[in-house]
Amino acid sequence: MRSIFGLMKLALPVPDCSTLSRRAGGLKLSPPKSKGARAPATLVIDSTGLKVFGADEWQKTKHGTKQKHRNWRKLHLGVDLESGEVLCCEPTEDNVGDPTVVSDMLDQVGGPVATFLGDGAYDGFPTRQEIEDRYEGVEIIIPTAQTAVPSLKAATAPTARDRDILLIEEHGSMGWQKQKGYGRRSPRDWNDNTYKHRCEAEHNEHDYFHEFDIDPGMGEFACLISSVCDEITSTGYAGNFVFIQADEFSQVIKELSTRLGNKGSWSLQAMDCMGQRYKHEHIECKDVEWAVY
Repeated sequence: MRSIFGLMKLALPVPDCSTLSRRAGGLKLSPPKSKGARAPATLVIDSTGLKVFGADEWQKTKHGTKQKHRNWRKLHLGVDLESGEVLCCEPTEDNVGDPTVVSDMLDQVGGPVATFLGDGAYDGFPTRQEIEDRYEGVEIIIPTAQTAVPSLKAATAPTARDRDILLIEEHGSMGWQKQKGYGRRSPRDWNDNTYKHRCEAEHNEHDYFHEFDIDPGMGEFACLISSVCDEITSTGYAGNFVFIQADEFSQVIKELSTRLGNKGSWSLQAMDCMGQRYKHEHIECKDVEWAVY
């Protein structure tokens, strides 16, 4: 929630996990109001991994025990490339294949679909047939496997998949992508309203958290302080990861300011247990507004 409010630039208080859990039990959501007939969608479907935080993270934070394993789930998303609207979503176990949820996801899509884009995981006759049966005249843009071969009827009555295979054989994979416009499905090419958009331009620092596999526990921030001031360097904080227990990033800034005192300028990069990144500048005892990225 904090990261979402940060991206929306909303200065609103965020309830703790217990409060959200209690309220979610009795929360009744009404279906979104229809905006009327829409134009045929350009549907892009993909999946992403979600890390599940459970007892292991708490044991690691509270008692310093070694985390046994990481729990992951999959989130399958379908987005209209033109409007950025999320048309369908389906959470599953991490071992569920992408093609197996296509039918359930298409059930959620209201209205016509003009184009379907997906990666090679969705290639195959059952998936293509499911899409063609639902949407008349739909254009299916899915790369075929390198080992794919045309059907026996390719010479007389080629299917759309046969034509893709022959096109790749003639012009190569990159040539096929350019002709079909496959590059549009990349998240970095979606418009600013898409579900996966991130403000990557604000984050130009080297990602030390990923490089050193830093994984803060629940209610914890991993902090990395940089400074050219000898007084700060002598404290042992500069250049080393520091883990601070806090509910909000503002508490982290206050705690570090207390520890470092008025010893000059320093900059801070931080990451919370959900992977949300923060940065802050402290210049000659004057705090520059911190940012979320």
